[in-house]
Amino acid sequence: MSVADAARTLGLARQGVQRIADLLEAEGLIAYRDNPAHQRAKLMTLTERGKTVLDEITARQTVWADALGAETGEERVRQATTLIADVIAILKERGMRR
Repeated sequence: MSVADAARTLGLARQGVQRIADLLEAEGLIAYRDNPAHQRAKLMTLTERGKTVLDEITARQTVWADALGAETGEERVRQATTLIADVIAILKERGMRR
């Protein structure tokens, strides 16, 4: 994925994503690779270290989310998920009308 693609997906400014990507590269978590579809827009790829760190983050987040879900209750989590999806849909619709 290119920086511009990531920015569009996240709904963020490309420049901000570029700064974060450069920090991730400096930490050895991603590497820039040639993009066959675009000469100047490099692709970001996870390094082996990046994959390891992402796996660790995912494992921690899973434990945290499972504990929070157990404490909150499955039905309330479902209701919150529905509410958030509804809010996102409304915001997207508003953005399209402008």
